[in-house]
Amino acid sequence: PKRIKKVVIVGKYGIRYGASLRKQIKNMKVSQHSKYFCELFEKYIVKRKTVTIRIYKNCGKVKANVTFKSTINRLREQTES
Repeated sequence: PKRIKKVVIVGKYGIRYGASLRKQIKNMKVSQHSKYFCELFEKYIVKRKTVTIRIYKNCGKVKANVTFKSTINRLREQTES
């Protein structure tokens, strides 16, 4: 039999609300719960507190989303080139 792809974090919604909405929710939840790379400590220790606030686990430093996104994009561009 053919296996079904695991939906993991949005499995609680079952077949409700449509596939595209469940995919959007999955993307939001994955980014919400994932850890981000800290260039200062060179570890994955930055966690999302709210939509706009990220917190460093080691030192408790807080960064706004605007600066965090620009830093992440800059680091991605450096690694690509």
